[in-house]
Amino acid sequence: MTPASPPRSTGFLEPALDGLRWFAVALVLIAHFIPRLADYRVWGTYGVNLFFVLSGFLITTILLRAKERLDAGTSGTLRELKRFHVRRIFRLWPVYYVVLALAFIANIEATRASIWWHVFFLSNEYIIHLGAWPGILSHLWTLAVEQQFYILWPLVVFWIPTRMLPWAIASLLVIGPLARGLLWAFTNQPPSIIMIHFPCCLDIFGAGAALAWLRVSPRGLARFQPVFLGAALVLLGWFLLAAGLNIGARLPDHWIIYDFTIQALGFGGLVALVLVRPTSRLTSFLRWAPWVYLGTISYSIYLLHNFMHRIAPGLLRHTLGFSYFSNEWAHFVYLSTLSLLTASLSYVLLEKPIRNLGHRLAP
Repeated sequence: MTPASPPRSTGFLEPALDGLRWFAVALVLIAHFIPRLADYRVWGTYGVNLFFVLSGFLITTILLRAKERLDAGTSGTLRELKRFHVRRIFRLWPVYYVVLALAFIANIEATRASIWWHVFFLSNEYIIHLGAWPGILSHLWTLAVEQQFYILWPLVVFWIPTRMLPWAIASLLVIGPLARGLLWAFTNQPPSIIMIHFPCCLDIFGAGAALAWLRVSPRGLARFQPVFLGAALVLLGWFLLAAGLNIGARLPDHWIIYDFTIQALGFGGLVALVLVRPTSRLTSFLRWAPWVYLGTISYSIYLLHNFMHRIAPGLLRHTLGFSYFSNEWAHFVYLSTLSLLTASLSYVLLEKPIRNLGHRLAP
């Protein structure tokens, strides 16, 4: 694979991270379109956690730049909050609410009964309240958790002294496993429900936030390269161990307490290696233009892909006379291709124009 000239990034500062974001969403597609592979591992969990690490890095990078302006006295807190939230709203909300409106009209998975939970980005709380996963709409929990992080974290970053920020980031890394441990010890909730509580995800965002902080520190990320490489290798070994235990049905429930923290640190190491090794084969591979483009539209892919379970069979039946391919991999390719095409249309016709408008409106 020869390196392509870096395309325009969606804001990560390094297009290779957009490519990495595509592989995160690809893991989710594998999880939702090839269910039998869950016998080896819950692939979607790895994809979502990589998403959260990348979000923690991107959001904290943006907020640290704003913090510099606040400390320099060239801007105000309310102005920076408005700038941040206007861009996030125009980037994420329009396509989300369009999709939600269509699901409401079609009453997919009884959307009308749960609409207000999703409208206010409380899908994770709805699942916790329900105690079960609501099928096609279940993936919206991750978007709810991200929006909750977008509300909380800017307030923390802007309103505490700069010297206290490392302690705030460290607290995220502690709160996540602590919350999961308490829920595991004192409730009857299964791991699949424990993991979607907002506090239980904070260490994953915290790993990305720590990278953002280290990146702007005087000595930067480069001095920690051996640590990052070790973390990435530990994640690989951890995945193989978890897969072996999962296949043998020996994966304990308490695994949820430390599993996410190890994933967060491992994915943090992977992201850091991409940042500090811009000429490496891995970074060059991730910079390949198709990967970067797919990473650019990954939000739409993630948001829309679950609805393909409802759309794809009917489309196939009307064109070829049958609803499902007999080969599971062929059906996976079909569902994935339909998701990518739909997401591309969404990005070109809706997301990109509105996002550009948000950039112009932000102060």
